[in-house]
Amino acid sequence: MTLINKDKFLNGVGKAVDGVNSTADHVDQFIKDKQIDQKINSAINKTEGFIKENQLDKKAQKAVNTLGRGIKAAGEKMENAFDKNKSN
Repeated sequence: MTLINKDKFLNGVGKAVDGVNSTADHVDQFIKDKQIDQKINSAINKTEGFIKENQLDKKAQKAVNTLGRGIKAAGEKMENAFDKNKSN
């Protein structure tokens, strides 16, 4: 049975950590070079503006309310039908 060499294992882990850190540095630099963070913020602002201009948040809330009322009405009708059937 072969035992794992502690020094080799730790050296391997260290190299893996160095690789991950290096990749993170490259990704960070890529984001800065391509101004991805600024583009994301711009897209978020445009989306928020679009939502406000088109009142999508209010329309979504109205749809939720309408759906809730519809479900409640359907439940009441089912309950009435069940009660009516039960009494017959």
